[in-house]
Amino acid sequence: MKQAVLAMVGLAFVAGISLTLVDGLTTEPIANNLRQYSEQQQRQIWNTDDIAFNLQNDQTWIVETRDEPIGRMYRTTTSNGYNGDITLWVGVRTSGEVQGVRVIKHQETPGLGDQIDHRISPWIDHFTGYSLDRQQIESWDVISHGGVFDQFTGATITPRAVVHAVRDVLIQHNQFSRTPQADIRKDTTNPILNRIEEAE
Repeated sequence: MKQAVLAMVGLAFVAGISLTLVDGLTTEPIANNLRQYSEQQQRQIWNTDDIAFNLQNDQTWIVETRDEPIGRMYRTTTSNGYNGDITLWVGVRTSGEVQGVRVIKHQETPGLGDQIDHRISPWIDHFTGYSLDRQQIESWDVISHGGVFDQFTGATITPRAVVHAVRDVLIQHNQFSRTPQADIRKDTTNPILNRIEEAE
């Protein structure tokens, strides 16, 4: 009996060491892959590599090219997804129009709600060019709820959550646009890389 207990303890110890080693070997490659994917999202949203980010607050960055502001990058999370949180990058031009949206993380149902992922469907590109000035706030919903955005066949909750999240970012953007430039804290770090750990 004593030998069996010792064997079990030994096995648990070996398993613990193995898990620690595997975690140590995989954590950095996973983080690197996430960084590369997020940098790709950045290029897709702003359609250029020649950009810099100046931190405004924990979830908002002024986006500049050649020292000229061209918009803001927002990182936002909605808890209204079908299977939980959906985290997004939302780029908004200085004019108030959406530059682009990309999903950082989600747990939506494969084949249904996962169409919010640009790798699976171009649906999320429909936000580009939309603003609160051109579209009434009531129109920021899916078609079945009186809005102008398509939903997915068999999935309304997921696209509706994303539409509302982007709408809320635009409301926030209109408020931040009135923030004096002197209040902006300079930060040379890339928001994509900065927030990667929180997206895991």
